Amino acid sequence: IKTDTVEDEMGKLIELKAMRIGFICAGIGFVLSLISLLLNYSPIIMINILFLSFSLGSALEGLVQLYYYRKGIRYA
Repeated sequence: IKTDTVEDEMGKLIELKAMRIGFICAGIGFVLSLISLLLNYSPIIMINILFLSFSLGSALEGLVQLYYYRKGIRYA
């Protein structure tokens, strides 16, 4: 017996939109951490910036998913 799994396209779209926002936040934090090294700040500051930006990006990704599941996605 063969069973096919049906994937929810709205769920995929919501995950992709949330992931994009999370990666943007993490990417900005990565660039800021490199700039902090360029400005001769301590490497500990760089690691803290990285940690905070990745944590914020992950939390933001979850919040965006909740928002879009609640609101829905409008196709324009």
